[in-house]
Amino acid sequence: MKKKIVENYIISLLAKPFVVLSGNSGTGKTRLALRVAEKLEKKSYKVNTWVQIDINKQGRIISKTEEEIRELCIDSNVFIGKVNDKEFEIQIEMNDQIICSNSEFWDYIDEEGYTKITLGAAVRIPVEKRHSLIPVGADWTDTRSLLGYVNPFGPEGKTIYVMTPMIELLLRALHPANKYLPHFIILDEMNLSHVERYFSSFLSAMEAARSTSDSEGITLIDRTNLPIIIETLQMLENVDEKILNSAKLLMENNKNITLPPNIFIIGTVNVDETTYMFSPKVLDRAHIIELETEHPSNYFNQTSGEENIPFEGDTLLNHFKSSIEYRELEYQGINSLANLESKWGSQDSFNMAKREMEILLSGMYSILKTVNFDFGYRIFKETIEYLNFAILFNQSNSDWISYMDNVLLQKVLPKLHGNRRQLSDVLELLIKFLNKETFEDLGSNLTVKESSEEYTTNTDTLLIKNNLDLPRSIAKLERMRSSLNNIGYTSFIS
Repeated sequence: MKKKIVENYIISLLAKPFVVLSGNSGTGKTRLALRVAEKLEKKSYKVNTWVQIDINKQGRIISKTEEEIRELCIDSNVFIGKVNDKEFEIQIEMNDQIICSNSEFWDYIDEEGYTKITLGAAVRIPVEKRHSLIPVGADWTDTRSLLGYVNPFGPEGKTIYVMTPMIELLLRALHPANKYLPHFIILDEMNLSHVERYFSSFLSAMEAARSTSDSEGITLIDRTNLPIIIETLQMLENVDEKILNSAKLLMENNKNITLPPNIFIIGTVNVDETTYMFSPKVLDRAHIIELETEHPSNYFNQTSGEENIPFEGDTLLNHFKSSIEYRELEYQGINSLANLESKWGSQDSFNMAKREMEILLSGMYSILKTVNFDFGYRIFKETIEYLNFAILFNQSNSDWISYMDNVLLQKVLPKLHGNRRQLSDVLELLIKFLNKETFEDLGSNLTVKESSEEYTTNTDTLLIKNNLDLPRSIAKLERMRSSLNNIGYTSFIS
């Protein structure tokens, strides 16, 4: 799978912990979600800080003082030596002596002079399964398939709680030791049933994190059920101690089972006669990423290792920790635009970019409002958040226009659907606007204006002209227009 696709998927998750992967069967939707989750589970440590050091053939550090090494060691319980892109667990004795039991490490150390290696200060993390692949059933009509229920007619007449993979993953994620580790729920074939019915509690919980002033968020399972859940877990032969301890800690602290900020939800969808279309409520709360089929030649010409996720696990874990910390503070209110400005660098460049974003979103809003597909505050905020995490991920704002193309495609366009009478004119206007034609906004309608003027205002009209190159969004709109012309109906997810 192409690196750009994987990068966009990861950035979308960082910005919004609910991503829907759409596309034809065989496009790699489930595989992508599983590969990222599995890569992060393989790490037994997470490096917080990397530094370059020189060591001699005996392993003595000769480029740093004892005090500098001591500072590096304060928050670490394991150390990594990286040489020739290979990582080895090492120990540091007396603040200047590298010890490594792996003989391969010493094969890379020069017998004469010194060798440059990268020293990583790390912390242990548990090696455990932190994802759950949940196939959605065609008969799901409520939340019980995900959140379980009390069954008064359990084995030997005992009342039990019917456990589910979702509950177990929620409890694992709520354990204090896992606070900053990402946990992934993958809902396969998400639209086989009405999403708004079986997923309603989660949709509400996602919105509560951004709207309520209560740090606890909305309850998924009330604390009154915890004694039964604990009893049920204790009845299992191979109970996971971390899950059981998490439930006990919640009960001791008089807390409910909620949706924690370290849970990331991915849905995969196909569109055929057996599935249901998403409502605007669902589309508003997710990043919708469309995966396209690969040409057969790409499969036959791929080199070994292309199925791997092309990003370091340490880097990804640190990015997910930043995302989790961001959502921990959302209930306090975060100024997303100010947050983006602080990471941008040049003030002049930021002001220019902000102006172009305003023009683009204003034009899209005005066009879509004519057919009641206009969007609200959530879209503005999540556009900025996507840019924020994209810049954080790549340590650069140089590609911000392509990020805008991604977020326009994933957040603004997905709600578009309708017949030729509803969408024919709108699609034409959208394509012309994104192709940098100037529009005159008279309030009640938008018309193309033969003018080279850009974004200007007077008392009566508003002239709007997009100046950004947005090829992916244009290509999608053109495909939708072609579908509309051919069959009389089109939708973004099709």
